[in-house]
Amino acid sequence: MFLPAGPVRAPALRASSQDPCGLVSRAEAAVLLGSDELLMVPDSATYERGRGDHKFMNCAYGAEKLGLEVKWRAYSSATVAQDNMTEKSVPYLLPGADAVAAAPGIGERAYWVTGKGFDGNAFAAYCVLSGRHLITLSLAGEGFTNSSAQRAALRKVTETALRRL
Repeated sequence: MFLPAGPVRAPALRASSQDPCGLVSRAEAAVLLGSDELLMVPDSATYERGRGDHKFMNCAYGAEKLGLEVKWRAYSSATVAQDNMTEKSVPYLLPGADAVAAAPGIGERAYWVTGKGFDGNAFAAYCVLSGRHLITLSLAGEGFTNSSAQRAALRKVTETALRRL
């Protein structure tokens, strides 16, 4: 039997323009949500917004008491993306947001956002700008505690998702 001399790496996961779920793997979502039993709901649509067209893509992973939503907006240019991603515009991107704070060190511009969703459950999200892309990863549900551990885990997954753009 042949055994490699060093560590073996699996092929890198890369997101495609047609697969927002490619930004976060099912395994990464399972670790973040604390459950191997996940529902996955991919969705995709195109909208016209602001000064330019953009494609909006969405993917959600759900566990029993906690969910992860991945939103990916691909704008026509970096300038249009920058214009649509400001501290004042973030509450429009995430309805129910009640606190927005800069999150330095992620992408070109990032915000940590907290609030309450339509269902009354608390949520938190990282909204991150990278080139002409804006990604938002949010945690919500009865199992969301806004603990420093959940925040750190979500940041790690967000940073990984950025590398897949």
